[in-house]
Amino acid sequence: MGSGSMATGVDSVAIGPLSKALGDSAVTYGVSSTAQKDGVAIGAKASASDTGVAVGFNSKVDAQNSVAIGHSSHVAADHGYSIAIGDHSKTDRENSVSIGHESLNRQLTHLAAGTEDTDAVNVAQLKKEMAETLENARKETLAQSNDVLDAAKKHSNSVARTTLETAEEHANKKSAETLVSAKVYADSNSSQTLKTANSYTDVTVSNSTKKATRESNQYTDHKFSQLDNRLDKLDKRVDKGLASSAALNSLFQPYGVGKVNFTAGVGGYRSSQALAIGSGYRVNESVAFKAGVAYAGSSNVMYNASFNIEW
Repeated sequence: MGSGSMATGVDSVAIGPLSKALGDSAVTYGVSSTAQKDGVAIGAKASASDTGVAVGFNSKVDAQNSVAIGHSSHVAADHGYSIAIGDHSKTDRENSVSIGHESLNRQLTHLAAGTEDTDAVNVAQLKKEMAETLENARKETLAQSNDVLDAAKKHSNSVARTTLETAEEHANKKSAETLVSAKVYADSNSSQTLKTANSYTDVTVSNSTKKATRESNQYTDHKFSQLDNRLDKLDKRVDKGLASSAALNSLFQPYGVGKVNFTAGVGGYRSSQALAIGSGYRVNESVAFKAGVAYAGSSNVMYNASFNIEW
Protein backbone atom coordinates (compact mmCIF):
# COMPACT_ATOMS: atom_id res chain seq x y z
CA MET A 1 0.00 0.00 0.00
CA GLY A 2 1.38 3.37 -1.01
CA SER A 3 3.14 4.82 -4.02
CA GLY A 4 6.01 2.61 -5.11
CA SER A 5 5.44 0.05 -2.35
CA MET A 6 6.32 -3.59 -3.10
CA ALA A 7 5.48 -6.96 -1.45
CA THR A 8 7.12 -9.86 -3.33
CA GLY A 9 6.84 -12.80 -0.93
CA VAL A 10 4.07 -15.03 0.31
CA ASP A 11 2.14 -13.46 3.21
CA SER A 12 4.28 -10.31 2.94
CA VAL A 13 2.93 -6.81 3.69
CA ALA A 14 4.31 -3.42 2.56
CA ILE A 15 2.62 -0.25 3.85
CA GLY A 16 3.92 3.20 2.97
CA PRO A 17 5.39 4.95 -0.05
CA LEU A 18 8.45 3.13 -1.44
CA SER A 19 8.22 0.46 1.28
CA LYS A 20 9.46 -3.02 0.25
CA ALA A 21 8.64 -6.44 1.72
CA LEU A 22 11.15 -8.60 -0.19
CA GLY A 23 10.52 -12.10 1.13
CA ASP A 24 7.94 -14.49 2.53
CA SER A 25 6.20 -13.22 5.67
CA ALA A 26 8.07 -9.89 5.50
CA VAL A 27 6.33 -6.81 6.97
CA THR A 28 7.16 -3.15 6.37
CA TYR A 29 5.43 0.00 7.62
CA GLY A 30 6.78 3.43 6.80
CA VAL A 31 8.27 5.48 4.01
CA SER A 32 11.17 3.70 2.28
CA SER A 33 11.14 0.89 4.86
CA THR A 34 12.59 -2.48 3.77
CA ALA A 35 12.28 -6.02 5.19
CA GLN A 36 13.71 -9.34 4.00
CA LYS A 37 12.20 -12.80 4.59
CA ASP A 38 10.45 -13.12 7.98
CA GLY A 39 11.69 -9.62 8.84
CA VAL A 40 9.78 -6.65 10.28
CA ALA A 41 10.64 -3.00 9.57
CA ILE A 42 8.54 -0.27 11.19
CA GLY A 43 9.39 3.39 10.67
CA ALA A 44 10.61 5.61 7.86
CA LYS A 45 13.79 4.23 6.28
CA ALA A 46 13.75 1.26 8.70
CA SER A 47 15.55 -1.82 7.36
CA ALA A 48 15.44 -5.45 8.59
CA SER A 49 17.34 -8.51 7.33
CA ASP A 50 16.01 -12.09 7.38
CA THR A 51 14.27 -12.77 10.75
CA GLY A 52 15.31 -9.30 11.96
CA VAL A 53 13.16 -6.60 13.60
CA ALA A 54 13.85 -2.87 13.11
CA VAL A 55 11.62 -0.28 14.82
CA GLY A 56 12.21 3.45 14.55
CA PHE A 57 13.28 6.06 12.01
CA ASN A 58 16.38 4.91 10.11
CA SER A 59 16.74 1.84 12.37
CA LYS A 60 18.73 -0.92 10.73
CA VAL A 61 19.24 -4.66 11.35
CA ASP A 62 21.83 -6.28 9.08
CA ALA A 63 22.19 -9.53 11.08
CA GLN A 64 19.74 -12.39 11.30
CA ASN A 65 17.69 -13.02 14.45
CA SER A 66 18.46 -9.54 15.80
CA VAL A 67 16.47 -6.47 16.95
CA ALA A 68 17.06 -2.70 16.67
CA ILE A 69 14.66 -0.33 18.46
CA GLY A 70 15.10 3.43 18.34
CA HIS A 71 16.05 6.29 16.02
CA SER A 72 19.10 5.25 13.90
CA SER A 73 19.74 2.16 16.04
CA HIS A 74 21.89 -0.46 14.27
CA VAL A 75 22.85 -4.15 14.52
CA ALA A 76 25.85 -4.96 12.27
CA ALA A 77 25.87 -7.95 9.92
CA ASP A 78 28.35 -10.01 11.98
CA HIS A 79 26.53 -9.37 15.28
CA GLY A 80 23.87 -12.08 15.06
CA TYR A 81 21.43 -12.69 17.91
CA SER A 82 22.02 -9.16 19.25
CA ILE A 83 19.78 -6.27 20.36
CA ALA A 84 20.30 -2.48 20.06
CA ILE A 85 17.91 -0.34 22.15
CA GLY A 86 17.77 3.46 22.15
CA ASP A 87 18.53 6.45 19.97
CA HIS A 88 21.68 5.77 17.86
CA SER A 89 22.50 2.62 19.85
CA LYS A 90 24.89 0.21 18.09
CA THR A 91 26.05 -3.33 18.84
CA ASP A 92 29.76 -4.23 18.95
CA ARG A 93 29.62 -8.06 19.12
CA GLU A 94 27.28 -11.01 18.59
CA ASN A 95 24.92 -12.31 21.29
CA SER A 96 24.88 -8.91 23.03
CA VAL A 97 22.50 -6.16 24.15
CA SER A 98 23.55 -2.52 23.57
CA ILE A 99 21.89 0.61 24.96
CA GLY A 100 24.42 3.10 23.55
CA HIS A 101 27.52 3.30 21.35
CA GLU A 102 31.28 3.87 21.64
CA SER A 103 30.93 7.52 22.69
CA LEU A 104 27.56 7.32 24.47
CA ASN A 105 27.06 5.15 27.54
CA ARG A 106 23.71 4.82 29.28
CA GLN A 107 22.78 3.52 32.72
CA LEU A 108 20.32 0.74 33.53
CA THR A 109 18.17 2.04 36.40
CA HIS A 110 15.79 0.35 38.83
CA LEU A 111 17.70 -2.92 38.35
CA ALA A 112 16.95 -5.61 40.94
CA ALA A 113 19.81 -7.47 42.61
CA GLY A 114 20.90 -10.56 40.70
CA THR A 115 20.11 -14.00 42.12
CA GLU A 116 21.38 -16.41 39.45
CA ASP A 117 24.86 -16.86 37.94
CA THR A 118 23.83 -15.14 34.69
CA ASP A 119 21.98 -12.20 36.31
CA ALA A 120 23.29 -8.62 36.30
CA VAL A 121 24.64 -7.12 39.55
CA ASN A 122 23.46 -3.67 40.70
CA VAL A 123 25.67 -1.15 42.55
CA ALA A 124 24.04 -1.76 45.94
CA GLN A 125 24.70 -5.48 45.63
CA LEU A 126 28.29 -4.84 44.57
CA LYS A 127 28.88 -2.48 47.52
CA LYS A 128 27.56 -5.06 49.96
CA GLU A 129 29.71 -7.86 48.56
CA MET A 130 32.82 -5.66 48.50
CA ALA A 131 32.22 -4.53 52.10
CA GLU A 132 31.90 -8.15 53.25
CA THR A 133 35.02 -9.16 51.32
CA LEU A 134 37.07 -6.30 52.75
CA GLU A 135 35.87 -6.97 56.30
CA ASN A 136 36.73 -10.66 56.01
CA ALA A 137 40.17 -9.79 54.63
CA ARG A 138 40.75 -7.30 57.46
CA LYS A 139 39.78 -9.84 60.13
CA GLU A 140 41.96 -12.54 58.56
CA THR A 141 44.97 -10.23 58.32
CA LEU A 142 44.54 -9.03 61.92
CA ALA A 143 44.17 -12.58 63.21
CA GLN A 144 47.29 -13.75 61.38
CA SER A 145 49.31 -10.78 62.66
CA ASN A 146 48.21 -11.42 66.25
CA ASP A 147 49.04 -15.13 65.93
CA VAL A 148 52.56 -14.34 64.68
CA LEU A 149 53.22 -11.85 67.49
CA ASP A 150 51.84 -14.17 70.19
CA ALA A 151 53.87 -17.11 68.89
CA ALA A 152 57.05 -15.03 68.80
CA LYS A 153 56.49 -13.74 72.34
CA LYS A 154 55.75 -17.21 73.74
CA HIS A 155 58.75 -18.72 71.96
CA SER A 156 61.15 -16.05 73.21
CA ASN A 157 59.92 -16.33 76.81
CA SER A 158 60.08 -20.13 76.70
CA VAL A 159 63.64 -20.21 75.33
CA ALA A 160 64.89 -17.67 77.89
CA ARG A 161 63.23 -19.48 80.81
CA THR A 162 64.54 -22.89 79.69
CA THR A 163 68.08 -21.54 79.27
CA LEU A 164 68.17 -20.01 82.75
CA GLU A 165 66.69 -23.09 84.42
CA THR A 166 69.16 -25.40 82.66
CA ALA A 167 72.12 -23.21 83.61
CA GLU A 168 71.05 -23.09 87.27
CA GLU A 169 70.52 -26.85 87.40
CA HIS A 170 73.92 -27.51 85.80
CA ALA A 171 75.74 -25.21 88.23
CA ASN A 172 74.04 -26.72 91.29
CA LYS A 173 74.88 -30.25 90.15
CA LYS A 174 78.56 -29.44 89.61
CA SER A 175 78.83 -27.72 93.03
CA ALA A 176 77.24 -30.71 94.79
CA GLU A 177 79.60 -33.16 93.07
CA THR A 178 82.58 -31.05 94.04
CA LEU A 179 81.62 -30.92 97.73
CA VAL A 180 81.01 -34.67 97.90
CA SER A 181 84.39 -35.44 96.33
CA ALA A 182 86.16 -33.12 98.76
CA LYS A 183 84.45 -34.71 101.78
CA VAL A 184 85.32 -38.28 100.69
CA TYR A 185 88.93 -37.36 100.08
CA ALA A 186 89.24 -35.60 103.45
CA ASP A 187 87.75 -38.58 105.33
CA SER A 188 90.04 -41.10 103.59
CA ASN A 189 93.14 -39.12 104.55
CA SER A 190 92.29 -38.39 108.20
CA SER A 191 95.86 -39.33 109.24
CA GLN A 192 97.11 -36.13 107.76
CA THR A 193 97.16 -33.01 109.83
CA LEU A 194 94.04 -30.87 109.95
CA LYS A 195 95.94 -28.03 108.33
CA THR A 196 97.00 -30.17 105.35
CA ALA A 197 93.49 -31.59 104.93
CA ASN A 198 91.92 -28.16 105.10
CA SER A 199 94.48 -26.73 102.66
CA TYR A 200 93.98 -29.57 100.21
CA THR A 201 90.22 -29.35 100.51
CA ASP A 202 90.26 -25.60 99.94
CA VAL A 203 92.41 -26.00 96.81
CA THR A 204 90.23 -28.79 95.44
CA VAL A 205 87.03 -26.91 96.11
CA SER A 206 88.44 -23.74 94.55
CA ASN A 207 89.58 -25.50 91.38
CA SER A 208 86.39 -27.50 91.05
CA THR A 209 84.26 -24.41 91.64
CA LYS A 210 86.17 -22.51 88.97
CA LYS A 211 85.71 -25.40 86.54
CA ALA A 212 82.00 -25.68 87.34
CA THR A 213 81.59 -21.92 86.96
CA ARG A 214 83.48 -21.93 83.65
CA GLU A 215 81.42 -24.83 82.25
CA SER A 216 78.21 -23.20 83.48
CA ASN A 217 79.13 -19.91 81.83
CA GLN A 218 80.02 -21.67 78.57
CA TYR A 219 76.71 -23.55 78.58
CA THR A 220 74.76 -20.40 79.36
CA ASP A 221 76.60 -18.43 76.65
CA HIS A 222 75.80 -21.16 74.10
CA LYS A 223 72.10 -21.13 74.94
CA PHE A 224 71.90 -17.34 74.75
CA SER A 225 73.73 -17.47 71.41
CA GLN A 226 71.04 -19.84 70.11
CA LEU A 227 68.39 -17.46 71.46
CA ASP A 228 70.05 -14.53 69.67
CA ASN A 229 70.04 -16.47 66.39
CA ARG A 230 66.33 -17.22 66.73
CA LEU A 231 65.56 -13.61 67.58
CA ASP A 232 67.60 -12.50 64.53
CA LYS A 233 65.48 -14.76 62.32
CA LEU A 234 62.33 -13.31 63.89
CA ASP A 235 63.64 -9.77 63.26
CA LYS A 236 64.20 -10.62 59.59
CA ARG A 237 60.65 -11.95 59.26
CA VAL A 238 59.28 -8.79 60.89
CA ASP A 239 61.46 -6.62 58.59
CA LYS A 240 60.14 -8.46 55.53
CA GLY A 241 56.57 -8.02 56.76
CA LEU A 242 57.07 -4.26 57.21
CA ALA A 243 58.77 -4.01 53.79
CA SER A 244 55.79 -5.83 52.21
CA SER A 245 53.40 -3.47 53.97
CA ALA A 246 55.33 -0.46 52.64
CA ALA A 247 55.25 -1.88 49.10
CA LEU A 248 51.49 -2.46 49.26
CA ASN A 249 50.91 1.08 50.50
CA SER A 250 52.72 2.43 47.42
CA LEU A 251 50.15 0.98 44.98
CA PHE A 252 47.96 3.57 43.24
CA GLN A 253 44.17 3.65 43.27
CA PRO A 254 42.42 3.81 39.84
CA TYR A 255 41.33 7.33 38.83
CA GLY A 256 39.52 6.99 35.48
CA VAL A 257 35.86 5.95 35.63
CA GLY A 258 35.32 2.55 34.04
CA LYS A 259 39.10 2.01 33.88
CA VAL A 260 41.09 -0.91 35.23
CA ASN A 261 44.63 -0.09 36.36
CA PHE A 262 47.67 -2.25 36.99
CA THR A 263 50.34 -0.88 39.31
CA ALA A 264 53.58 -2.05 40.89
CA GLY A 265 55.59 -0.72 43.80
CA VAL A 266 58.55 -1.50 46.02
CA GLY A 267 59.06 -1.05 49.73
CA GLY A 268 61.84 -1.57 52.22
CA TYR A 269 62.51 -1.66 55.94
CA ARG A 270 66.08 -1.78 57.26
CA SER A 271 67.82 -4.51 55.23
CA SER A 272 64.67 -6.07 53.71
CA GLN A 273 62.95 -5.16 50.45
CA ALA A 274 59.63 -6.23 48.91
CA LEU A 275 57.88 -5.98 45.53
CA ALA A 276 54.12 -5.39 45.28
CA ILE A 277 51.76 -5.59 42.33
CA GLY A 278 48.07 -4.79 42.27
CA SER A 279 45.06 -3.88 40.21
CA GLY A 280 41.98 -1.75 40.70
CA TYR A 281 38.78 -0.66 39.03
CA ARG A 282 36.81 2.57 39.36
CA VAL A 283 33.08 1.89 38.97
CA ASN A 284 32.15 5.56 38.85
CA GLU A 285 33.34 8.87 40.28
CA SER A 286 32.28 7.81 43.78
CA VAL A 287 33.12 4.10 43.95
CA ALA A 288 36.43 2.30 43.39
CA PHE A 289 38.25 -0.75 44.69
CA LYS A 290 41.69 -2.29 44.41
CA ALA A 291 43.70 -5.31 45.59
CA GLY A 292 47.38 -6.16 45.71
CA VAL A 293 49.97 -8.74 46.77
CA ALA A 294 53.54 -8.25 47.98
CA TYR A 295 56.50 -10.63 47.88
CA ALA A 296 59.59 -10.28 50.10
CA GLY A 297 61.45 -13.47 49.20
CA SER A 298 61.17 -17.12 50.30
CA SER A 299 57.57 -17.74 51.42
CA ASN A 300 56.96 -14.21 52.70
CA VAL A 301 53.79 -13.09 50.89
CA MET A 302 51.37 -10.37 52.05
CA TYR A 303 48.17 -9.18 50.41
CA ASN A 304 45.49 -6.54 50.84
CA ALA A 305 42.25 -5.33 49.30
CA SER A 306 40.48 -2.00 49.63
CA PHE A 307 37.18 -0.37 48.68
CA ASN A 308 36.58 3.38 48.40
CA ILE A 309 33.33 5.37 48.47
CA GLU A 310 33.24 9.15 48.10
CA TRP A 311 30.28 11.49 48.49
